[in-house]
Amino acid sequence: MRCAGMISLMAAVGLASCAAGAPFEDRWVYVSRNLTKPEHVQEIAEIVKTAKSVDLNGMLFACGVERWHTWSAEQKARLAEVKRVCDAAGVEIIPIIWSVGYGGYDPAYAAALPCTNVPFVVKGGKAVFPGGGVGDFANAGFDEPPKRPNAAPGWLWTDKPGTVSFIDTDVKADGTASLRFENYGDNPHGHGRACHALKVSPGGRYRVSCRMKTEGVVPASGVLLQVYAKDGASVVGKHANLAATQDWTRVECTFNARDKGDFRVYAGIWGGKAGRLWIDEFKVEDMGCAPPLKREGLPFAVRDARTGAALRAGVDYEPPPQKVWNRKWDSFRVLPGGAAREGAELVVDYWTAAVVANSQRPCCMSAPALYDYYRTSAAAVKEALNPRKWFLSMDEIRAGGTCPLCQARGLDMAHQLGECLTRQRAIIKAVRPDAQIYVWSDMLDPAHNAHDNYYACKGTFAGSWDLIPKDLVISCWYGKKHDISMPFFAERGFRTQAAAYYDADDLDNCRAWLETCRRTPNCTGIMYTSWRNKYSLLAPFGELVRNPR
Repeated sequence: MRCAGMISLMAAVGLASCAAGAPFEDRWVYVSRNLTKPEHVQEIAEIVKTAKSVDLNGMLFACGVERWHTWSAEQKARLAEVKRVCDAAGVEIIPIIWSVGYGGYDPAYAAALPCTNVPFVVKGGKAVFPGGGVGDFANAGFDEPPKRPNAAPGWLWTDKPGTVSFIDTDVKADGTASLRFENYGDNPHGHGRACHALKVSPGGRYRVSCRMKTEGVVPASGVLLQVYAKDGASVVGKHANLAATQDWTRVECTFNARDKGDFRVYAGIWGGKAGRLWIDEFKVEDMGCAPPLKREGLPFAVRDARTGAALRAGVDYEPPPQKVWNRKWDSFRVLPGGAAREGAELVVDYWTAAVVANSQRPCCMSAPALYDYYRTSAAAVKEALNPRKWFLSMDEIRAGGTCPLCQARGLDMAHQLGECLTRQRAIIKAVRPDAQIYVWSDMLDPAHNAHDNYYACKGTFAGSWDLIPKDLVISCWYGKKHDISMPFFAERGFRTQAAAYYDADDLDNCRAWLETCRRTPNCTGIMYTSWRNKYSLLAPFGELVRNPR
């Protein structure tokens, strides 16, 4: 959408012009350091020095400052020194805070998922989770002779046998063969994957792993090991974090089966462009039981498996303590003289803390304790930095809407998110009335994650964009859809920001982002966003923003 074609829209949002070359308000660099080490201060100072040299004016800072009130004196002193360095350089600190997608590390507001009909057996005064029920991988090492060329017996499927996937008897981690992927760059989606069925016991916790080897893989970030429930709900996904070329390395992920028993294990590359990848030696391990989460509105109920009779807490059994909610757990105490006799089979219904995708623990947006925490946190951030700009880390919310608190409210995920963002904004404004507040785009973007059937969420995120305050600045970060997403929010009266770069080897994607920024009304600017502490292109990035070419 060109500048001349947006005159009516610009008038609607109060823009005078979108002249190319006008300086952006926000010219940022993303930095993540937890300030637990003295050297972090010097590392940040070097980044700030580079940023200043090319006229960048902001640092989006991930340091956990939302919990500043719990920090040691040494950690607080390091933050004060970082603030002094940034103030001297004229680089504004923008704290990133309050992740619902990744911040559920307190049982008072952790998102919960159901565990139903989980079997236990009474042994020696305890109800013990028997474990087991793990279906091994058939042909786990691709050693079984194929009935057809490059087929993998025992596997549900592999991508394009003989074209993308190959049984390789020359390169293997062990045994006689492995599975090799290549030519995936010729696929429409760059896929080179294998899929295997896995049957486990509901309520169990399991670790799935395999060995992987890479050779010139682009992008290496596309190499994944994933587990999905048979109904399609994603349970866990693990980025292999391998180099483009790396020898055999074991990659593993742990997941809670909750109330499900049938799963699909996927391994390979998504969005691959070049190189070769090998997988081998799959295995699954029984890790015990998904531990119970105890908070407001989450019951723990025990029944006799044969009769269905309910057992009484405090009479027949002792409920597990809160402290087990994120630990290894596989038993609870049975009380003497109660109804649970030695050898009795029990079933238990309870709730466990949601652990999804890359081992992230989401928050429950319905839990009152979450907002108590936000109020305490906002006061701490105000005292530590008194920032003018605040950034809400509200991305990738992969669980929610499932617990009794959520269900009782009758709100879908879009309305829960809209309410949460509105309350977060009010809490920040209460301590800093002139605050300018930013938020990641993905859970508000229909071209990204704002849809239904998103991981372990119950209900849709569709429509969330209409349920949030209009003065939030939307920080768009989905590079493939930047030319769709930024105009989408601009057309609805939002200001936008571009979160670009993401550790590429060049600035090509930044040039594309800048083109979209300059033709999007009310775009506040662009950010150098590195998750891997890759700042070698920071100075060229600043020059590009200053003098686009």
